[in-house]
Amino acid sequence: MRQTTDLFHKLAKLIDHNRGMVIGLLLTSLLATYLTGCQATTPSLRDASRQVTAAELRAEADALAVGLMQRKQSIELRLEAYNQEVEQFNYRLGDAAEDLNQKMQFRAQVVKTLGGLAVGAAEGSINPLSAITAILGLLSAGSAMGLGVDNLRKDRLIKKLKTERQI
Repeated sequence: MRQTTDLFHKLAKLIDHNRGMVIGLLLTSLLATYLTGCQATTPSLRDASRQVTAAELRAEADALAVGLMQRKQSIELRLEAYNQEVEQFNYRLGDAAEDLNQKMQFRAQVVKTLGGLAVGAAEGSINPLSAITAILGLLSAGSAMGLGVDNLRKDRLIKKLKTERQI
């Protein structure tokens, strides 16, 4: 037992004599154990309550990036479909406005012609030649309107066929 006490006593004396070196060795050992034994972790991108390592974080980030790219492609496809729908709407709106404009012009021509005939009849100055001229004017305006509507219909059909071929 005395020999064990002497060995312990000698070791305590050595530690006491080289106190700085012993503390340095202990701190270095603890630091080396921490650095090699413990991996750095961070909260997961999917579940913040779970800690992940760098490799796990990279795998999660890659998976999430793929999902975001798929969402982006889906959004771009929907945006393209939306833009085509808006283009078709604008085209139909323009055609409808043009059609209404032609009809309003025809109506104004009819009112003007009939108004002229009514004034002439009220004044008693209407003659068969002016009545025939007014009727022919109405017929020519009606024909022009019919041609305009027909040309508009043909233009729509041609544009529709061109659009379908591009798609």
